Amino acid sequence: MQRIAIIIPFFNMAAEYELQRKIKNKNLFYQIFKIDYKTHQKEDEENFYNELKANLETLINKVEALQFDKIILLCSSLNSKFNFEILVSINDIVATFIKENNLNYKLVLLSPYSEKTTKETIKAFHNLGVCFKSAINNELLGSINYFNFGNNIVQFIKEHNLENEKIFVSCTNIPVIDAQTELKDIVSSNTILIDYLNSI
Repeated sequence: MQRIAIIIPFFNMAAEYELQRKIKNKNLFYQIFKIDYKTHQKEDEENFYNELKANLETLINKVEALQFDKIILLCSSLNSKFNFEILVSINDIVATFIKENNLNYKLVLLSPYSEKTTKETIKAFHNLGVCFKSAINNELLGSINYFNFGNNIVQFIKEHNLENEKIFVSCTNIPVIDAQTELKDIVSSNTILIDYLNSI
């Protein structure tokens, strides 16, 4: 049995919701650990990420002691900003999926981050050998807005005339599995991770 630790920021509501619904691998045990924070992302984004990084480093020491087979950091923006060698990056898993499915230059990146963080995300994927067709930045920066956006993602895509595009939602705090019943060509960091975990 594979034992996987998955680390997400405390504000992430969507990842657990989607993992619980879609992971079917009976040979997999996974446990979620949450990085705490006090800084509000919208008020001070730089300190927000620095606090997450510091708290993550403390959490890693605790999780390591439990001797999981893998520790996955399920946060696209944190993985784009910082390098944590001991962790499996969701960005690496996504990059492998994109290359194996011949999706390079074919995906529209849908990003809820600030313009700065979106640029960092694009650069991080470029360094992994992945380029997007284009990017749309929403600057949601708030957990309730993130989840509400996920619930209304089909409407958003139609309003922006993206129905015929292949969409990649980078942020793990936006749920898309319900939208997949109506939109064939939409994937996210979460759905790609779910496929990965169901296959190991």
